[in-house]
Amino acid sequence: MYGHTLHELSLAAQSGDVWAMGHLGFCLLGEAALPSYWKEGEKWLRRSAQAGGKEAMGWLGYCLITGYKLQKNIKEGEWWLRKAAELGDVWAMDQLGTLLLSGHGLAKNFREGEYWLDRASVAGSITSMLKLGKHLLHVGNYREYRQKGEKWLREAAKLGSYEAMICLGNHLLKNTQNPKGKQEGAMWLLKVIEFEVKQYEFDLSQICAQLIMEFMTSKNDPTKLESLYRQIKKFSNVWTLREISRYISSGDLSRCNIKIIRKALYKAGEAGDIQAMRELGTRMLGGYEMMKSPIEGELWLQKAADLGDRLAMGILGVRFLKGEGLPKDKKEGVRWLGQAVRLLA
Repeated sequence: MYGHTLHELSLAAQSGDVWAMGHLGFCLLGEAALPSYWKEGEKWLRRSAQAGGKEAMGWLGYCLITGYKLQKNIKEGEWWLRKAAELGDVWAMDQLGTLLLSGHGLAKNFREGEYWLDRASVAGSITSMLKLGKHLLHVGNYREYRQKGEKWLREAAKLGSYEAMICLGNHLLKNTQNPKGKQEGAMWLLKVIEFEVKQYEFDLSQICAQLIMEFMTSKNDPTKLESLYRQIKKFSNVWTLREISRYISSGDLSRCNIKIIRKALYKAGEAGDIQAMRELGTRMLGGYEMMKSPIEGELWLQKAADLGDRLAMGILGVRFLKGEGLPKDKKEGVRWLGQAVRLLA
């Protein structure tokens, strides 16, 4: 709700604020579970739309076309959605284009659907770029279609779309004959691997940082900790290990408690849990609430990689290339990243 409470939106809507009317209607439709609230939501959406709120026009049109919490009225819904799109609402352009391409609720019309998605893409919608790019590659038998599809997927990928990187990378590797195109395809898949590695290690670091806050604010719960220890001893699963990570901090708990965590990870890894192997290896390389042991960490990551874990391959590749936790070795880094890319392709 963009920092506004439902009460604040209600007061602003009652005072005649067009934006507040629309957002109040949207919130009542989206968050409320009772049909009586949906009717109230529709009322506020209509008021905002009638007062010129293009966002409300788009939401109202979409709900009427799809029947999302409102009684279907495709003719009226299309009128509102088109009006919002014509007034420049990017979300409405995207939804109108999507419905026209899919034929869900509206008569299928590729040419017009492509037109609206193109307009939304030009306006900067990454979602629209991805949809249009995938559509053009799927239906386009002509070079012009393929080139335009590749162009929009490339734009979305440059703006950070994970899905666009995968789609464009696979397309270029499988459908282009020239070495330059194949090289670009491999490059996009490599970016996907690097993105996955970065996100995984960031998440692991955040989990460990949370628990320092637990101790600093004296919110550590011994009862919860005891319960988690029991779960670990019984199940040794990765979810429990991540949950208990919130309660571990080097130097704040006894070595005995740290040993329980290591033992549980070992147990899960030795039992064949690939996630546990990967987490154990990554923690040992990075020292995430665990004693650093690069040699052993590399071995655990290799075990996970040998079992087909793309993320473990990526971690090894990135670490070898950068020399972080492992000796800098370009050849080994390229080898592991190459394996990960081939698995993704």
